[in-house]
Amino acid sequence: MGRCRLTPWLALGLGSVFAANLPTLNYLKLNAEPELLLEAFAKEGILVVPGVPGYASARTAALESLAPCLGNGGRTKALRRSLADGSERHTIATRTHGHALQPLSVGCPDFESKADVLRAVVHVALAEVLRVWGQAGNGNAGVVLRHDAGHAYSSLAEAASSATHLEHFHLYSRKDGSDSNSTASLGLHTDAGLLLAFTSPLYRAEQASAASGASGLLIQRSAGSLEPVDLPADSITFVVGEAASWLPWASRPLPHELRLPRVSERAWYGVMTRLPDDAVQASAFNPASHHQQTFGQWWDRAADASGDMVGCGSAFAADPTHSCPEGQAYCWMQCMTLPPACSESTARCVHPDGTPWTNHTEMCPTCTLTCPAFQGWDFCDESAASDMIMQGFVSYGLTGNKMKPCVILFFPGWVLNTWWKFWLGAGAVLLLGLTVEWVSTLHVSPDRKLGQLLQTSLYCARMTLAYMVMLATMTFCIEIFAAAILGLGLGHACFGSWRKGARLNGPSLCCSHGSIDLRRRQSRDIRVTPCLQADDVVMLRVGGMTCGSCAQTVTHALEGLTGVVSARVTLGPAAEPGFGLGLGTAEIWVNAGFPGVDAAVAAVELVGFEAQPVPKA
Repeated sequence: MGRCRLTPWLALGLGSVFAANLPTLNYLKLNAEPELLLEAFAKEGILVVPGVPGYASARTAALESLAPCLGNGGRTKALRRSLADGSERHTIATRTHGHALQPLSVGCPDFESKADVLRAVVHVALAEVLRVWGQAGNGNAGVVLRHDAGHAYSSLAEAASSATHLEHFHLYSRKDGSDSNSTASLGLHTDAGLLLAFTSPLYRAEQASAASGASGLLIQRSAGSLEPVDLPADSITFVVGEAASWLPWASRPLPHELRLPRVSERAWYGVMTRLPDDAVQASAFNPASHHQQTFGQWWDRAADASGDMVGCGSAFAADPTHSCPEGQAYCWMQCMTLPPACSESTARCVHPDGTPWTNHTEMCPTCTLTCPAFQGWDFCDESAASDMIMQGFVSYGLTGNKMKPCVILFFPGWVLNTWWKFWLGAGAVLLLGLTVEWVSTLHVSPDRKLGQLLQTSLYCARMTLAYMVMLATMTFCIEIFAAAILGLGLGHACFGSWRKGARLNGPSLCCSHGSIDLRRRQSRDIRVTPCLQADDVVMLRVGGMTCGSCAQTVTHALEGLTGVVSARVTLGPAAEPGFGLGLGTAEIWVNAGFPGVDAAVAAVELVGFEAQPVPKA
């Protein structure tokens, strides 16, 4: 009749020809024969695992429902890509952190429920393979990888449970009459992940014989030959990737390619296992260095590398095996047409706001290709922005320093990435330092309504501002450090004389504002002048003082009271029983405006010390 009648879905092959040559280990024997698994990954880089409970039926149900889902609205949620041989691939992608499966949301409830069953079964098998592989490879060594901070990942299973893994449902389709032998759909490559676990493909064939004995997968054996393999329908296949080189035992990343048979559709599901982004090779960890080579950095660099060269690993979060036709370039899970006057080497995948897509574990369906290529940052390196420059003091000047990280001032969104933001930030720090000195001159009388609450609030505000100045100096930016010191100096010069002649001279920003110039206290006529101006003298016993700075803080608190002409606080030789440590005395010269001895006691207690009035003789 001139038309081809589609046969039902069929599971291809039982491995009678090629799978017999592949390392195979039944799921129920993994724990009993770990050496076979270790040898398979070390020599061939591939292992076929049959006998996973519930897998065969879950695979058939999920993969059979993939095409109907994509044909009934799910295609709008899938990503389309043209392959090198002219075939097309539609992908439903998700990711998993550790063992927590992220729900699929493609608008196909039937497919989603069946896919979740398959995903759960494959993840259970994958976790068991990783556990056995780690135990067999590392023995009792105890350290597989390290965090960038130095803490150990004691097992491969622990590391995998802390990583984000990538999942894909692929539906491949070939055009009628295309030649399946002329060009590979995906050229020879190695995967960038640690271990790729995938199902045997499920074909919907134009003719049953067209798919006989063909899985579409070709692998390069350890001897160098490129051989097609037929994968049993009831088996999960595990393929070693480039990231396995981070492990302290031998493994072989497997080069492989995909050639689609002359069939209409091919359904497939796989999980790309990754290592934690903060993982560091145990053999490469340097405890003396603040900058370790992490897996996340390695993955990003691999993702920036070209994936068209034969045999090189390609680490793309959405598609770790990308290979685009001529005139197109890869940008988040699909090949896009290159913009005019743009080559694949200069094109860059960017967010809608123009920033490069550098975090390759981040979903970015709105990313597009643009030219010319990103030429670098204008003022400083925004990708390495930090609130503390660990290399020591750095200067940015008027034109910036493109080789140094941008400064983050106080909050994540306050990135000083342009010259005007940078100098605006420096000016703000200068005003902050000046404000600290001004606030230190403000006092609220305790006898006023809500006086103690207001004075406590004022103290908290002063400490907050002071610590913000300290944090600004800790950015290790020369200009911001200078602005902080200049602001404090100007404030000291402008406002220091407001405090009855008291001058701030403490070395600590957060503690100096209770200090009083001791030269005036040590003057021989300290008792003469207050006596001439005062109407009376009040004595307090003060406890809890441990040093001269404490005495100065109490002095400052007392002199802030209305009607106090002067105060002198001295430390005693020892503590009195029942009163606490650091006993001292306070002499307060007052006039008619003095609110009373209770106000003096309250002022001392407000700054954190104990006080009792001393009865007059």
